[in-house]
Parts: sequence; C-alpha cells; structure tokens
Amino acid sequence: MFALYKFCKAAFSIYYILLSIDILASWVPEINESKFIRAVRVLTQPYLGFFRGIIPPIGMIDFSPLVAFGVLYLIQALLFS
Repeated sequence: MFALYKFCKAAFSIYYILLSIDILASWVPEINESKFIRAVRVLTQPYLGFFRGIIPPIGMIDFSPLVAFGVLYLIQALLFS
C-alpha cells in the first residue's frame, strides 16, 4: 500500500513538472517543434484543453493553466488527506 502511495505522489509531481514545461514552452516558439515538447504536449494537452474550453482567455492572458493547477492540487489533496 505504501508503494502505491509513493507511486501516486510521484506521478502527481511528474505531471506538475510536465504541465509547467508545456506552459513555459508556449512562451518560446523556437522550441515548440522539438520531439520532447511534442511528447509533453501529448500528455498535457487533453487536461489543459479541457480547462481552455471552459475558461476563455482574457485579452492575451490565458488563466486556464492556473485553474488546471488548482484542480490538480485539489484532487491530490483529496486523495492523500
């Protein structure tokens, strides 16, 4: 049971990192075509896309990643509390 707990905690941590990489990469157009960034986007865009479909950008600012991080944090807190 402890191994499953550690695995889930690690999976959440890795997904936080992948989300951060995806968001930061969107600011640097030159790296968007790299294989690594494309692989990261395959894993993160379904989750981020859900929130982007609900929360429209305000001007040039997209707040949906902030909400996505918040929801992921809430899910993690509920699972591990």
